[in-house]
Amino acid sequence: MISEFPEFTTWTLWADRAKIADADACCGVYLLAQFRVEPASTIDVDALDESIVRIGETHARTFLERWGSKGNDWQSVFNRDGGVPPCLYVTASRVEPHRTVEVEQLLTGRYIERHGRRPAWHTNDGWAGRFQPFDTI
Repeated sequence: MISEFPEFTTWTLWADRAKIADADACCGVYLLAQFRVEPASTIDVDALDESIVRIGETHARTFLERWGSKGNDWQSVFNRDGGVPPCLYVTASRVEPHRTVEVEQLLTGRYIERHGRRPAWHTNDGWAGRFQPFDTI
């Protein structure tokens, strides 16, 4: 991992997100990834993996509050009909509140450098037209 990036938790199934260490802590950055198969390693998180569909941050709420808030984009995409595709994973990293946006922007910029595009589900880039969960493809 690039030294300027924070250390992330292991990849965890979205359905098990409450089990992430520090999930009830504030504040930090998180990554959502959609893997077609279980990641080869849930321990070694590549913060720029091509499977990442969302780079996000929370600076005023805990991760669980952020992930469970009504009205968040992923609720309308992934919680359709009460189900979440089994391919959605999340990882998180605690970051000082005054640095969350900076770290999110750094990760997004490096992701763009590596892949030539933003993550498919980037809320500032009209994600809805480009992002399709695997179960809808």
